[in-house]
Amino acid sequence: MPTRRPLPRGRGEPFRAETDPPRRPALFLAPQPYRQRRLIDAARAVPLFGAFLVLAVPLLIPRGVEGTTTSLLVFLLLVWIGMVIAAALIARFLRGAMPEARDGDR
Repeated sequence: MPTRRPLPRGRGEPFRAETDPPRRPALFLAPQPYRQRRLIDAARAVPLFGAFLVLAVPLLIPRGVEGTTTSLLVFLLLVWIGMVIAAALIARFLRGAMPEARDGDR
C-alpha cells in the first residue's frame, strides 16, 4: 500500500494525498451555447409532443358521442397549426443564436 504523503496545498484547496485522483475543474458553459443546445432540444421535442397530442388525446373521446368527428378534425388542425408556429419560433431563435455561416460552409 502506498504511503499517503500530503501534497502542497494552494489557496482554499483541501488536503489531498498522492493516491487521490486528480480533480477536474468545474465545467461552466457559456450562456449562448447552452441556450442554443436547449433550443435544439426543444426543436427535437416539438414533433414528439405533437405526435402525443395527435395519438393520445383522441383516444380519450368516448365513442358514440355526436359531433366528435368535427371536433376531432378541428383539434387536429389546431395541433398542426400549433406545431408549425412552435417550429417557426424555435427556428427564428436558433437563427439568431447560431454563428453566421461562412461562404465555404454552405
